[in-house]
Amino acid sequence: MDLEEFNYDLPEERIAQSPLCDRVSSKLLVANSKRIIHAKFQDLDRFLNKGDLIVLNDTKVINARVYAKRSTGRDVEIMLERVISPLIALARLGNAKNISEGENLFIDQKQSIKIIERSGNIFTLEFETNISEILNKYGSVPLPPYITRKPDLNDGSRYQTVYAKEEGAIAAPTAGLHFDKPMIEKLRNNGIDIEFLTLHVGFGTFTPIKTQNISDHKMHEEYIHVSEYLCNKIIATKKQGGRVIAVGTTTTRALESCHQGKNLEPKKGYTNLYICPGFKFNVVDVMITNFHQPKSSLMVMIAAFIGTEAVKKIYQSAINNNYRFLSYGDVTLLDRS
Repeated sequence: MDLEEFNYDLPEERIAQSPLCDRVSSKLLVANSKRIIHAKFQDLDRFLNKGDLIVLNDTKVINARVYAKRSTGRDVEIMLERVISPLIALARLGNAKNISEGENLFIDQKQSIKIIERSGNIFTLEFETNISEILNKYGSVPLPPYITRKPDLNDGSRYQTVYAKEEGAIAAPTAGLHFDKPMIEKLRNNGIDIEFLTLHVGFGTFTPIKTQNISDHKMHEEYIHVSEYLCNKIIATKKQGGRVIAVGTTTTRALESCHQGKNLEPKKGYTNLYICPGFKFNVVDVMITNFHQPKSSLMVMIAAFIGTEAVKKIYQSAINNNYRFLSYGDVTLLDRS
């Protein structure tokens, strides 16, 4: 399919630059292939059934942005992509022209980082001190590139889900940002199961598709952990007539990566699953997700989920009704049925 099928005009003023004061006060657009309903996220339980299973991604965003200097004194922005070990990480570097293997970058007079390998835009870095300590001391919240302001103290908590647990993401699973603890308790009290998996979101989530034919796009790789317990819970839910509701494209990708042949199997490792139109969904029945960038792999995924023409109508309706877009924006519930 042609990339232009997943393009749309996103007015700059529709890109949310800051979160709302109250997580659950976001707008909620509920859609299937036949109708669109405009609601509030705090009314989510109206669209769920007793016996449904909500799956959340419990990844935790690390302070992945660090600033350093070259020996020439020139500033370099380090955006960690993946922590490999306590001292080794993969990263993307800003102002990376002419940076080569063996060079040292300096955070301060005591802390240096050695570039031990370069592969295209990805650098392998060796730290002198435990990476977690460095990030906690020198790192900052890695807000997405379309948020044009600098991070503030509020972002430290708001660009993180209330159930974040497993450190490793460099971007938040943004659909989960709409949940607060009272909402989760309310859903459970209404007979809706809630379980967790882990997918560490990488920088590739912001990388636009650059090939004109979307089939030629090479998907980035991300770490996932889906437990045997969750797989059994999903199987039991479906047998009892309940729906599996994935909160976010990250959760959807992780769950569908676990379907092998006719079986749902636990997985701990990396996935590069690319979901595009024609993909057969075997696990997820309903997806809760934010509104995504034009020409992105996330737009392609939701088009595969609910249909390309349906997505165009949904997004146009959201723009016409002043929805807020992208990471700090509003949310949609997509029902394949």
